[in-house]
Amino acid sequence: MVSTSSSISTGFRPKILIVLEYYLPGFKSGGPIRSISNLVDLLGDQFDFYILARDHDSGDKKPYQGVQFNTWVKVGKGLVYYASPDHLSFRHLLSLVRDLRPAIICLNSFFAPLARTFLMLRRLGLLAESQVILAPRGEFSPGALRISALKKQVYTNLALRAGLANQLIWQASTPLEQEDIRRVIGAGPQIRIASNMPPAVEVSALKTSRIPKRTGRVRFVFLSRLAPKKNLNQAIAMLAPLRGEVSLDIYGPVEEKDLAYWQECQALIARAPANVAITYHGELTHSKVVSTLAQSHFFLLPTLGENFGHVILEALLAGCPVLISDQTPWFKLADRPIGWGIPLDDTREWQRVLQQCVDMDDATYQALSRSASGFARTFADSPSAVQENVALFLSALAPSATRSRAVEPGL
Repeated sequence: MVSTSSSISTGFRPKILIVLEYYLPGFKSGGPIRSISNLVDLLGDQFDFYILARDHDSGDKKPYQGVQFNTWVKVGKGLVYYASPDHLSFRHLLSLVRDLRPAIICLNSFFAPLARTFLMLRRLGLLAESQVILAPRGEFSPGALRISALKKQVYTNLALRAGLANQLIWQASTPLEQEDIRRVIGAGPQIRIASNMPPAVEVSALKTSRIPKRTGRVRFVFLSRLAPKKNLNQAIAMLAPLRGEVSLDIYGPVEEKDLAYWQECQALIARAPANVAITYHGELTHSKVVSTLAQSHFFLLPTLGENFGHVILEALLAGCPVLISDQTPWFKLADRPIGWGIPLDDTREWQRVLQQCVDMDDATYQALSRSASGFARTFADSPSAVQENVALFLSALAPSATRSRAVEPGL
């Protein structure tokens, strides 16, 4: 285990309040839930983590079943407060923070409602005992900013003029995201790079043999939210010109706000040629992700932007080489035989690589699959992400570590 500091090792465990819209047992919002749950699993013995989230999953109107609301409940190595809508007012949230007195508050969005509320509380001087870290989680990538662009631009301008971002510590998952943050916020903010936490890997639980690959046949899989940012419509359209026997399995939730986009995708599916079979299988819980990915040859995700892309790593762990856009930290895949990172606007290259996948023989494919899973296991076992996140928290604690006292919230 990575050592944090002498004060922590002698019994002082800093309190960290993590704020995000949705948390376990939810899964529909994708990466942020995995990032935080992995963080708590890997660092929960060194820091006291408290997670504030809504009482339902993304896109749902009904609360979770079998979950206690509006109180702290144990989930893994952390305590979670599942807040009902009537407990998300300024008054309730401020009372929660004052009872807890966290040394650090981690916000996992710049645009989400809960993050906006906490930024307002901070601007009013009501969070003075806590240092605030903000991780935009890919929201500032060019592709993400193009979605609802006017609304985001107006809010960003107003927030910056109002001082909501003053003296924040910004967390970037990669140097690429660091550049995205500077492009939006400007040159002044403190930005620290701390990679998203990969899952703890149980090698024995991973599939060691892959499905056979016949020349002229291929099985692609798309697993993500069915939202414009994930670019499923382009993935479907790119399959139409391919020669051979092609299938695409689609997994993921669709929210009410994205129904029109999903209808556009369904229209493209209906027009697919006879040699391209496309099937939507619905939502998929996280426990089934790796085993499902292992049943396909290649993972296809021409995303408009990812700050990390947990599902990309999970595909590689499953031995499923990836075809992704150049808008993720994994885009330099050509340096390693684990997949391809292709510029979104390079249609000719997408078609060449997709056809190469159709035509690939089994021996070539099995070697590629083994390389993908081997790379992913090595990456997941690396201590660098743990070290970066510990360093991030220590940098935030440096001026404020003594502000949090051992005052337990009502459990």
